[in-house]
Amino acid sequence: MQQYTEQISQSSYRIVDFSENEIDLTDAYSDFVFSFDSIEDKVIVTASSYSNEAPWLFYLNDDSGITFQMNFSNDVVLELLNGDWSIDIFLEEQFTLYRKDVSSGVVRYLTFQKI
Repeated sequence: MQQYTEQISQSSYRIVDFSENEIDLTDAYSDFVFSFDSIEDKVIVTASSYSNEAPWLFYLNDDSGITFQMNFSNDVVLELLNGDWSIDIFLEEQFTLYRKDVSSGVVRYLTFQKI
């Protein structure tokens, strides 16, 4: 977990792919830049004259291993990113997360690319 935290807190990221049940929602996030602050455990999102922040963390989940979590409020677009995400792929330049809501069957994939 520490390796993941250190790696993403050293750079800024853009969302290059976000899908919900195979529907591409990426365009809604194209202007956002995400910076993960590991000291204050918050993610800062900026775009031209916009800014928002939320708590974030990696934690060990008994069921699925390492879990990534964000919790935005007051922004409908960013609130879609909330919740517990499992790590699908974690590379030096990008990482992909996925989330399946058991009750609704909604499956989301989220890919961040280092900029």
